[in-house]
Amino acid sequence: MARDLILRAKARAFRANPEVQAALAAARVAELSVPTLAPGETWHDLHGEVPDIPALAARGMAYEHLDQLALEHLYGVR
Repeated sequence: MARDLILRAKARAFRANPEVQAALAAARVAELSVPTLAPGETWHDLHGEVPDIPALAARGMAYEHLDQLALEHLYGVR
């Protein structure tokens, strides 16, 4: 039980950190809960679509910074 309480406190402190909140926004984490298909749309409707790979690559996801913050938080250096 003590371990769980410690981890809960660490998770809350991590989420409350303004730098972490900015990193979560940059990584667009909130968008992960948004469906990628429009209402009534199926994967069949997307068949033949070709994504713009260079544009997607340039957009990036900013996960590296978020990962670094998480590790530093867990290691206790933040």
